[in-house]
Amino acid sequence: MMGTGFNLSARMLRAGRQSSGGRNRETAGRRASDEGRVPMLSSLTGLITIIAAATAWASIAANRSAAEELLAEKAVAVLESADPQFHELIAPDAKVQVLADGFDWSEGPVWWPDGECILFSDVPRNTVFQWREGKGIEVFLKPSGYTGMRTRGGESGSNGLAVDARGRLILCQHGDRRIAVWEDGCFRTLADRYQGKPLNSPNDLVIRSNGDIYFTDPPYGMTPEAAQAGNALGFCGVYRIAKDGSLTLLTDRMTRPNGIAFSPDEKTLYVAQSDPANPIWMAFPVRDDGTLEEGKVFFDASVWKQSNLPGLPDGLKVDTAGNVFATGPGGVNVFRSDGRFLGRIHVSVPTANCAFGNDGSVLYITADMYLLRVQTKTKGLGF
Repeated sequence: MMGTGFNLSARMLRAGRQSSGGRNRETAGRRASDEGRVPMLSSLTGLITIIAAATAWASIAANRSAAEELLAEKAVAVLESADPQFHELIAPDAKVQVLADGFDWSEGPVWWPDGECILFSDVPRNTVFQWREGKGIEVFLKPSGYTGMRTRGGESGSNGLAVDARGRLILCQHGDRRIAVWEDGCFRTLADRYQGKPLNSPNDLVIRSNGDIYFTDPPYGMTPEAAQAGNALGFCGVYRIAKDGSLTLLTDRMTRPNGIAFSPDEKTLYVAQSDPANPIWMAFPVRDDGTLEEGKVFFDASVWKQSNLPGLPDGLKVDTAGNVFATGPGGVNVFRSDGRFLGRIHVSVPTANCAFGNDGSVLYITADMYLLRVQTKTKGLGF
């Protein structure tokens, strides 16, 4: 998976074929709202994060002309380095591959050890697909997120996926508005209500080493009727399902919580906010009892968003050294654990999520209509 690099550390990736099936979820699935509450932050903290984002943007300015030239030639992705440490994680001549395309909106990848394959959701198609070396794409699970008999519009399928310590598939189900486990050929609900009211539409999740499930609950999978119903929650939350099945609201102070991941020591919980009005990644200290302290902005992507880079903060994963691989404006953005921006896999379409697979060193990427992968020089958590 190696090849000759382009100048300015940019590696072009051309799709073998283009599909008309992809849809830009920037507007269709990432709606801004004046409702909800954002984290209370001091003006100094906000200023620091904006300066950090601006500095990070300037640091890759030299690469922009190369990236724009390649993207103008309908390339799917390039590598952009903002710091020499970026190429300690991904080689400058690493080749990103298009494994499959033609999906409506690919999301939520997870490595499936039993099948030695990558699983991922196509949300509008209500399907989990699998991709296996030598066999390509196959349907793994359908329906994946909506099991009702009545026709339902909107984003009905599964989104984020995870595999627990028992090897079971855990799904965020938009249509059924729940967290469910799939085993023995059927779904079982783990959480679908908070204080008697239906959840919005669980989006992404991460499983702590003790078995607790942490997940985000924005409204992207809700129908207009559900959003206007009298029993609607009226806020977006980050939750924990404990091993005993109890559900705890950890914070309701993010307007659009989305991707979620732990640091290697599980003392920090990262949460992406896919709100165009406030596109940020948050870092929450985790208390000994598993609840969250007041969070702080890990990185503010407002400058990137204002520069019309496609996408918003979305799914994210962490490697064994604590580096954060976060999909968002421009593709897969890579940060050190202190928030320092190292570089990105610049993808020409909005990028939804990523996951490490194989022996832990291969990064799989879901981006609009595409399933991509790239060999890294690091390993994701859990391998």
